[in-house]
Formats: sequence, structure tokens, C-alpha cells
Amino acid sequence: MLPRLLAPALLVLALLAGCSDEDSGSGTDSGGSGEPTPTATTTPTKPDEPLCPGELAVGEGTELGLGTDEPAAEAPPEVDTPAAAWVCPYDLRDTQSGSESGGEPDPRWVASGPGRFVPDARLADLAAALSELKPAAMERTCTADLGRRLLLVVPREDGLTGVVMDEFGCRDVRMTDDPFSSTPAGDEDGEGTVAGVLTGPVSLHAVLAVSAAPQ
Repeated sequence: MLPRLLAPALLVLALLAGCSDEDSGSGTDSGGSGEPTPTATTTPTKPDEPLCPGELAVGEGTELGLGTDEPAAEAPPEVDTPAAAWVCPYDLRDTQSGSESGGEPDPRWVASGPGRFVPDARLADLAAALSELKPAAMERTCTADLGRRLLLVVPREDGLTGVVMDEFGCRDVRMTDDPFSSTPAGDEDGEGTVAGVLTGPVSLHAVLAVSAAPQ
């Protein structure tokens, strides 16, 4: 009788051991490094330094190279409070293309300072302001001044989302799902973004301007 009782017991022990091995290996890579395997729900982490393109992509044939003037067809999706975000400032540099004399103006938006992180205490305010972005009005009156452009960069699971705000005129906002792309912000929709020009609340500019200021 003993062998008939012992066999089921050994089978149960073997099954328990197999479950233990599977549990201990969950969340790690197959190489046995012990590092968690990235998943779709992993929160993007804050980089050591802000990542800013040297120049903003310029819209060819558009005034000041800003990109499209067409209002967005819809508001972008609402966003959760990000784990990190940073702001990069840009100034206009007018150069001449073509021959040495008489070339066409070639506007370029060049980085005018280092990128700076949005303070952690302002990230919730930032998310709330971004959730208020809406399509710009078809007919709107803007001031004829000129200033900086501010690029907000927010990391997501599969890349970086960029939000470009003009610090002049109507403070137009344009979005891109790749701040390092050669396609100007606002020209195409993508992950979490919409094409066209948006308008945002005063609170959005307040967060960006304060974050871009030297600490």
C-alpha cells in the first residue's frame, strides 16, 4: 500500500515546486539579470538631464517657420499627471539662404538655453492645464509681438510627446509625438497628439515660463 500513497504525494510536491519556480521568475528578463521586464504599464522614469533638440523643426513656406496655421479639428486626449516633464526654450534666428546677397529669409528656432525640469510640485497643475487644450478659433486677433517658443517634453511609454507654445501672438500651441522629428509640431497627429493649432489656458504658460526660468 505504501508505494500507492507515496506516488500521489511526490506528484503534488513536484507540481508545487514547478509553481514556485514560475513565480520566482515572473517580472524578470530571460537573461537572469534580476531586472524587471518592461511592460506596457511601466511608468516612464525621469532622465538624468532634460533631452532637448538643438532646433525646432521649421514649417517650410509658413510665417516665421511656425508650421501650420490651421486650427485643430478636435482637442487632444486628456493626460494623467506625468512622472516627469521638462521645458526647452528657443529663439528665432533669421539667416539668409541662397546666394550671399539677396537670398530668401530662412527662419530657424534655435535652443537659447538648457532644458529645465518642471518642478515635481507643479506636475499636477501641468496635467490639468494640458487637459484644457482646445482647438484655436478660426478667426482670432493676435498681438504683433515676437518672443520665444517653449517646448514642453513629456515622456511616454514608447517615446516623447512635445508641446510647443509660442510666447507671443495668441500663444498658439502645436503638438508632436516626436520632438526630434524633422516634421514641424502641429503638422501631423500621432500618439496622444492632434494636428493643427490649439489654444491653452493662462495656467499652461505660467507653468512653462516658471519652469524655463533659471533656478
